Amino acid sequence: MAKNIYVVTTARYVGTTKRLVPALQAVGIHLEHMPWDKFLAEQALPQGAWVLADFDRIHPWLIELAASRRDALVAAGMPVLNDPRRFLTRAPLIRTLHAMGINRYTCWLPAFGEIPTRFPVFLRSLAAHRGVITDLLHDRDEAAVALEQALAVGYTVTDLGFIEYRAAADPKIGHFQKHAAYRIGDRVFRALSVNDDAWMAKNGVKGLASEETYATELAEMVDYPHTDLIRQVTDICGCTYGRVDFGLVDGRPEIYEVNSNPAFGFPETDHPSPSRLATGNISRTQLVAAFQAIVPETRKGALIDVSALTLWPRHKP
Repeated sequence: MAKNIYVVTTARYVGTTKRLVPALQAVGIHLEHMPWDKFLAEQALPQGAWVLADFDRIHPWLIELAASRRDALVAAGMPVLNDPRRFLTRAPLIRTLHAMGINRYTCWLPAFGEIPTRFPVFLRSLAAHRGVITDLLHDRDEAAVALEQALAVGYTVTDLGFIEYRAAADPKIGHFQKHAAYRIGDRVFRALSVNDDAWMAKNGVKGLASEETYATELAEMVDYPHTDLIRQVTDICGCTYGRVDFGLVDGRPEIYEVNSNPAFGFPETDHPSPSRLATGNISRTQLVAAFQAIVPETRKGALIDVSALTLWPRHKP
């Protein structure tokens, strides 16, 4: 018998779980990444738990094909995390959460001829996690110039969005924090925060956070205050595997994105903070337990026929 998990990603991003693999192997779980082209080309797929990820890096046509393969796996009794038909990428997610009152900020899409009506904003590409293009823009003229410059260097109008700025340095600690939480199967738990002196708060700045800040983070690994919100957001976009990134502004969460292919990372063993090291160990334990909860025990070498693709809608000649 075997316990296997297959994570389907784009070929370039097949290493997001590599730092978790040894801990999974220690409990008898084999995790393997499979590129999307292989997943969609095979006539039969192995039994195990499946994670479909990286939706914002693949073409919508492939997502439609993936949904059919998902149906075949589910029909065979395999657990499949993430629903390709329902997953909301960045712009639809932002607009949906704003309309529901979960977020207080929104975005404007130049492809629809939309111009920001509130400032400041920043311009970014919407797909593939390529990041922010501009610094903060403070009026319509700055926004118009930024858009033309982006188009001039090769960005496409359909992949651009003006995102309303909604971030703030935490007044208690004096710097920006990007908060995050994982959803794996039915479980929600805290991820490590990023501490940064810049509002984008992507990679963090070493030495910025205090031991008190890390101690607060550690306490939330056991008693997490945002579990219900994270579950609600991930349910909205068909996500049962991923990481939700958000900021706290005036004490209220502002959801920035749901990443369907998060990279798992933990503090180095020489990190100076005992609290941060303890947080990393708890995070690893929680992740392993979440994977253990979803992986079935299957027969070695057993395959599932996925050759019959169903595409919707059916077009009559």
